[in-house]
This record gives sequence, C-alpha cells and structure tokens, in this order.
Amino acid sequence: MRVTAFDADDPATDNALLRYNILKQTPDKPSPNMFYIDPEKGDIVTVVSPAMLDREMKSRQRFSLMVDEAR
Repeated sequence: MRVTAFDADDPATDNALLRYNILKQTPDKPSPNMFYIDPEKGDIVTVVSPAMLDREMKSRQRFSLMVDEAR
C-alpha cells in the first residue's frame, strides 16, 4: 500500500519535500507497531510475523493507520 500527498510549493525547493510518519495504529494489538512507512516514498508494509495475526480473523481483520506528512 502507498500513501501520497502533494505540496503546491515549487518542487525544486526544500519546501516541497514531504516525509511520511505513522502517528497511530488502531487497533494497537497484537503489536502497536505492526506497520512501517517509508518516510520518503509513503510505502506501507507489515513488519510483524504473519503468525502474530489471528488466523481465524485474517479475512475480517482490519487496521486503521493515521499518517502524517511533514516537511
């Protein structure tokens, strides 16, 4: 998965550089840090073993991430 943000500043300036950060994961179980976001590209990947996910709930299990973009 990838998140994308756009900045109206001139792309040739440092003001247009964006960095991504995960602020919050809901639910925060089985681990509060199950995901990683590439701060430059916005790519999101899981960083925990698949065994940490409930096998019986995998098809219905949902996570919500609050992502921030910063300069």
